[in-house]
Formats: sequence, C-alpha cells, structure tokens
Amino acid sequence: MPWNSAVEGEYDTLLAGNMGAALQGSQSDREDLKDRIRAIEKGDPSVPDPIFASNVSLMTESQARSLWLWRVAFNFHMERNSWWPWLLRDKNPAELIPLLNFGWQGFTRHKVGKFTWHYSMESAWDDRPETRAIEAFFSYFFWTLDGETIKTEADLVSRIIQGMRDGGWKHVTGLWEDYDGFPRRSPTGGPTFNFDDIMSLKAGECHINSNYLVARLRSFNIPAHVAHAWLTRPDGEAFLGGTTAQDWHQHGHCFIHFPTLHSWLAHGDDVQGAVLASIPPLFAMKSEWWMSVNHFGETEYKWTRAQDYDALTWWCLLIGRSPNRLNFDVPFLYRTAQLRTRLENVHIENNYASRSGAPNPVPPLFTAAEIDNLVNWVATKLD
Repeated sequence: MPWNSAVEGEYDTLLAGNMGAALQGSQSDREDLKDRIRAIEKGDPSVPDPIFASNVSLMTESQARSLWLWRVAFNFHMERNSWWPWLLRDKNPAELIPLLNFGWQGFTRHKVGKFTWHYSMESAWDDRPETRAIEAFFSYFFWTLDGETIKTEADLVSRIIQGMRDGGWKHVTGLWEDYDGFPRRSPTGGPTFNFDDIMSLKAGECHINSNYLVARLRSFNIPAHVAHAWLTRPDGEAFLGGTTAQDWHQHGHCFIHFPTLHSWLAHGDDVQGAVLASIPPLFAMKSEWWMSVNHFGETEYKWTRAQDYDALTWWCLLIGRSPNRLNFDVPFLYRTAQLRTRLENVHIENNYASRSGAPNPVPPLFTAAEIDNLVNWVATKLD
C-alpha cells in the first residue's frame, strides 16, 4: 500500500491514543517504530524474519528492542488495517501493556556488566513477527471459510485452546525428552525452544504452554501475559511469587491473564490436562476482578483457594480437591449434595465485596448455567 500523509496521520493518531500510552518508549523508539510500520505498509522485503540465527540464545538490549518494535509494528499495522473484529484503540492503556510494552514481551534479563543487560526468551523463542502475522491471517481466513464464527477475543482464545486439544497437544515427558535433538534457546540450557518446534511437536508443560499461547495470541492483537511464579503454600493459598517465597511450595506453575477479557487461564497445563481437557476452554477462564487488583507488577495476584486436584493438574475453577478439608473437597461436596450451594455462594463465603476493584453489588462468581455445567461435568467423573 502506498505510504502517504493520510496513512501516516492514521498511525500518528494511534500513537497519540491509548496504544501509544501503553507502548511508552522514547521518541527514538517511536521514530524507529514508524520506520518499521512504513516498511510493512509498503511491502518492503527487507523485514527480517527470523531476526536471529537458530543458535542464538541471547540478545543485546538493542536487539531485544528491535524485535519488540517489529512485533509492535505488526500490531499497529493490524489495527490500522482492521485485520480483526476487535480494536485495540477501544481498550485502556493498562489492558494493552502486555501486548505493546517492552517490559512485557516475555524477555528475561541477564546481567553481563555493571550497567549492561542481555535478554533471552522464556520457554518459547519467537523472533518471527512477520511469519506469525501471516499465520494468524490465514488461520482466521480458513476458520471463517469453514463457517466458524469468531467475532470476539473470547471466541479466538477458545478456538486456539480447543485447536491445541483437538490436535493432540500433550504434556512433555520427564526432562523434556520430546525435544531431544531440537535446539535449546536458553543461555543456561533450560527448556526454551523455538516457537515452530513447539508448534510441530505439540508438547509442553505449563511454562511452555503459557508462553506459546501468549506468543500465538500476540499475532491476533490479543494482550495476554504469563505469571510465571504461581506458587502454592502448603495450606493451599496461591500467590504470584516474589522475593519472600522461600516458605512456599517449591513447585512453580504458570497461569495466563487476559486483561482485555478480564479473564485468566488458571494453569497452563489445563490446555492438555487429562482431567480438565473436557472442560470447554472458556469455562476454564473466569473474571479476575475478585482477585487482588493488579497493576502489572505493583501488587500481587492472590487466590482464595488453589488446591491440588490430582497429581498432574490444578482445578481450574480454584475449588480444588482437599480430602483433609471436606468443605473444599469437590467429590465430597458433590456426593453430599452441597456442591451446587457452595458454588452459588462462593462470592459471599470469601467476602469478595471487600476485594479491591470489586463491583457493588457483587454478583455471584458463577452464573446459573455455569453451575449447571460444572455440576453435570463433576457427575460424569464421579457417578
């Protein structure tokens, strides 16, 4: 498409609005961003894709910022050209931060000098923003051609998760033996793998699944972010881990927050978990307003209850199995005809009205239809 003053003006308007507020960055960053946007609009074949060689596991700060600006350039291009039915310009800056801000790109810092940092990626190495954009465009095109109705962000998230399940997505074995022979893109030799390798193997655990999903959704202009330090205390309470987590359960888990949907996926393994796989994807996602308010790092997420449901998975609705505390044990509650009442009154029992950001009045956590579905689902597992 020709680049002219009218097109440039549209992008200037986006940069002056909520998308630019979420982006932040320096004036130089914004000028570099516009150069990239201009290249995309003009179909410039010099767009680097992939940006790094396949054996690279660390980026300089300059390289990391360049990748960030290429990613964001495609986000702005999609928005300006209305690729998707949902629009970023209608969101508030806080909701857009995970998609557009440098600090929320899934980069991990490594100190290499007194004032110098290099960057790696967590679990899913994705340096192909142009390829991701093309994949997203044709995926949506063929879904629509097949008669699927995907009009909202929630529809899209549901479609991606269901597609992973239908495609046979599985949990990795032991020490990631599924990935033997594939390059590890971590400077420490940890389990960070190429996005394309993850997509082809269809294997992960909560960290890989979560970071893969965030990367996949980025190309559909859906903000999402991983809380990579979900830790559970021995008494069952779950927190976003911090520096004082030494007394918490030593096994960290990942969940995904979808700020524009006000929803979360309680555990990355819920994508392929044997216990949870039969739950409709959107049923595994609930409103987050009843959790402690989150301002992207300023406060902690906190759950009332996140108890281990079995050896592999977390009960995605945060009412998990607790045989030693029968008031939180789903099988016991079901068999004693208490489960429905407990679900109807979760918001009262846990005093959600006192939570920061809670509406007034506080509605039930679950709708009547959701309670029916959940009780029926439990019945299929236990009867």
